[in-house]
Amino acid sequence: MLSLSIILFASIFCRSQALTNVGGVLLQDTVWSSTGNANPYYLVNDVQVPYNSTLTIQAGVQIIFGSGNLEILIKGVLKVQGTANNPVCFYNGSAADTKWMITFQSTNLTQSLISHAVFTGPKKGLQTKKSAPGLQQNAGILVIQNTAFVGETTIETNGRLSGNYPLPRVLPAPSLKLTSVVINDSMVSTGNDMSEPILIINSKLFNATARPAAALGGIQFLNSKLQTLTIIMGKDYYGHSGILEFNDSTVDNAVKSCLNEWCSSSLHIRAFRSVIRHSSFKVAAYSYEDYIQNSFIIDSSTFRNVSIDASGLYYYYDGAAIPYSIFMNNSIFHTGDIRLGSFPKSAMFQNSKFQETNIAAGTSDRYGPWPGINITNVIFQNGSLILPVSNVAIMYSTIVLGVPPLVLGDNSIISCSSIKRFSSVLQASTTGIQATTITITQSSISSFEVGLQVTPLSMQTSSISSSNFISNSQFNIQNVGVYDVQAAGNWWGSSNDTAIHNKIYDYWDNINYGQVLYSNYSNVKLPAENDCPSYSPV
Repeated sequence: MLSLSIILFASIFCRSQALTNVGGVLLQDTVWSSTGNANPYYLVNDVQVPYNSTLTIQAGVQIIFGSGNLEILIKGVLKVQGTANNPVCFYNGSAADTKWMITFQSTNLTQSLISHAVFTGPKKGLQTKKSAPGLQQNAGILVIQNTAFVGETTIETNGRLSGNYPLPRVLPAPSLKLTSVVINDSMVSTGNDMSEPILIINSKLFNATARPAAALGGIQFLNSKLQTLTIIMGKDYYGHSGILEFNDSTVDNAVKSCLNEWCSSSLHIRAFRSVIRHSSFKVAAYSYEDYIQNSFIIDSSTFRNVSIDASGLYYYYDGAAIPYSIFMNNSIFHTGDIRLGSFPKSAMFQNSKFQETNIAAGTSDRYGPWPGINITNVIFQNGSLILPVSNVAIMYSTIVLGVPPLVLGDNSIISCSSIKRFSSVLQASTTGIQATTITITQSSISSFEVGLQVTPLSMQTSSISSSNFISNSQFNIQNVGVYDVQAAGNWWGSSNDTAIHNKIYDYWDNINYGQVLYSNYSNVKLPAENDCPSYSPV
């Protein structure tokens, strides 16, 4: 990889008086060399390389794009042959230029190679471009290695793969493969929702921007380091959802947001075996379109001081929900928050650890029941869970609340789990679980002022069985709804019927409420979650 010092040197000092003016169609194989007096090369017209020609640019060559909106158009072969200490330099031009420094069109990309080059903006650097319908399109993979993109330039795929719903399961090969590159103060982009994928390997990005509009493969990072990354999606990207994927990579200070309030952002973000730190990911606030989909997949990764906000999704025309889902497996989420909004979505957290994290979802009354939130085999320490939505399932988990209560909606389930208060939280005025209708089996609720507060809003019965209430100072159960709660076969912290009754608040304390129908209570603490069948990951 080019060192940063060499990149800066090349960017600043690849400047001298133009000695060779170039332009026109190269009708034969051509070599641009730094030897003699030919270098640097100054474009006075477009340089065009037809299908039967090769342009070779040797180490140390400087290519200058002056005024005039000019390009090097490759329909044949391009060989850029810089070295680590003597890169090929492309620079000048204007950010307003509609033409790129280099455009590949109607060619076999595999035959070309760019090695040890520096593209310095503000003119856009390199693109692959689609041809008119019926003409030859780009094929193969363009390898770019040991190259830098600096000074607000851009690299982009602008072709268009053929594809309709359902999209193919086998993703196409990337048309751009960037290995050991540096992208500094510049953008990497897939230009439209069906652009070819970009694969970036063993590379470094600083103050960079990613625009992952493409749905088939998108932009993928492998074994790369990204420092200060802005992820943008604009309202001009309708249709298929884009993909941004991190594999075995480290990301610091990433921000994903919409360009404006009415944003049709449609993006799937994936993190596999990666570390994401000090970052914020915000999904679209509002949308004119009803087919926008977003998701976040986190697998075998560590997130630290990260915010994931999907709270504002809204479809403008009829208020319909925009699907959003989050899946997390075998990962660590330390210090941050996850906001899931008020619309029907799904979320699954499994085999993971949360520390000082707040997870919240809005109410779902307006848009119907949620598909569900599933929390399985999770250790949740010193955070908050505010999930007042239907179909929440907590299983095989240890929940230690730093900000009680655990808030749950209708048809919620707690099984083979323990709900506790974090040690630094005072017990006074705390409630462990606050739910509407809930089923609790083989679980323990301990060390709150009120263990469980139930507010049944429908005829659906709440039930608690084979569970423990331990060291809850005022009430084990507080029923403040009009319907009864079934509670059979539990340990109430005492075998004395009067003591059990005194720690239940229900109809017999206020006849506006239903009863807690406790029976067959245990005389000893139950094994509860410790006696569940062994957890078997799906």
